[in-house]
Amino acid sequence: MKKIICFPFRGDNLGGSHIIALDIIKSLRKKKYKVIIVLHKKGKLSNYLKEKKIKFLFLPIKDFEITKKNIIFNFFSILKILFKITFFIKKNKINTIHTNTTDMHLLWLFPSKFIRSQIIWHLHAKFPSWPLFNILSKRADKFIAISNYVLNSVPKKLKNNTFLLRNCIKTNFVKTNKKKNSLKLRNSLGINKDTKIILFFSNFYKRKQPYMFIKIAKKILMSSKKDFFFLMAGDDRDITRAMLLKEIKKSKLQNNFCLYKFQNDKNYIISGSDLLITPSIEEPFGLTLIESMEIGTPVIALKSGGHKEIIRNNYNGILINKNEADIYMKKIYKLFNNNNLRNKIIKNEKTYLKNNNNFNHYVKNLIKIYQVGM
Repeated sequence: MKKIICFPFRGDNLGGSHIIALDIIKSLRKKKYKVIIVLHKKGKLSNYLKEKKIKFLFLPIKDFEITKKNIIFNFFSILKILFKITFFIKKNKINTIHTNTTDMHLLWLFPSKFIRSQIIWHLHAKFPSWPLFNILSKRADKFIAISNYVLNSVPKKLKNNTFLLRNCIKTNFVKTNKKKNSLKLRNSLGINKDTKIILFFSNFYKRKQPYMFIKIAKKILMSSKKDFFFLMAGDDRDITRAMLLKEIKKSKLQNNFCLYKFQNDKNYIISGSDLLITPSIEEPFGLTLIESMEIGTPVIALKSGGHKEIIRNNYNGILINKNEADIYMKKIYKLFNNNNLRNKIIKNEKTYLKNNNNFNHYVKNLIKIYQVGM
């Protein structure tokens, strides 16, 4: 009899780790595993699942927040819902719990220990250094690191139970109609066909450096005679859309700038753009980079965190050594003025993915991790 696996999520937000998890869940279900998705709140993820007709269970938890600063508050938040989650695990005969975010790691840890279910913490970010996380992490059964950068942040005492499983996307290498998507995107933005679209595609966290993207736009628009348009797509996090719009207006970039909310149909946005810029500092992996590579959109990224594990400079993308707008501008001009380099990068993106992104192999390795020690 195959194990019953549970993926718990908050439910009110949606990001790259959710998309990867949902692709994993679909593949596990095809392999006849029983997989339960459980949400604690209604919002973006619950709406997305309904739209995609993906089944899930709702286990409402009204008030819970996990913070770095208040260890006592965190501890009582976890205890408050201990029995509710414990009862849910027992009722559904769950054997393995696969968590993907810090709050879910901590909220589901104690219940898993009560029922003696296996709990796996999938680390989509650098290992947190705050006290409660370090104390409770010793009780988790296994950890999955999405990159060497994340793996190297895991404490030595936990390394024996940590597995490296680099993020992976489902690829079909169907030729994307970039010309059609480009025209569609330009029409929606009200710009002409010769205008170059430079894209920032990420939720607005400080570490994603959205203000740096605005600085790059300002530098280019002040110095270039060519037509450029800058597009940002993402949702509010510790930086909001209102804050970014204020900076855009202050820099007088409104005529060449647009902010979109997070797009479910991200392929159309990435495909219609001419270049993706990712100035993130200490990025755990860089999922948008490989999504862009599949579509054939060149990428320029800061040489930081997991970016260095994906991009070989001037081979399948361009890496920036210093997070300065002048340097980004020079590399952007180089890419648009050198067709041979641009075409080489696009060609090598496909080669890189074929050699490094096998989703079936990824799922097989995940199943092996589930089974280790059981």
